[in-house]
Amino acid sequence: MASSTKIEISEDTRAGLNRYASAMKQRLGKRVTFDEAIKELLEEVSRKPSPSLTVERHRGWRKGKQSR
Repeated sequence: MASSTKIEISEDTRAGLNRYASAMKQRLGKRVTFDEAIKELLEEVSRKPSPSLTVERHRGWRKGKQSR
């Protein structure tokens, strides 16, 4: 059994997720859970990340070292 984590989202976000899940339902022809909709959205973002979601690393940055 998968563990679950509870998160709080705004009504606007919930409405947007409902719209996305509804579109998935029409496309797939079956009921879609929020988990499935969120998973698809995350996979979509990982395929083509937007510039706002990418982490900008400063010149000379290395893992484990902090800039001074």
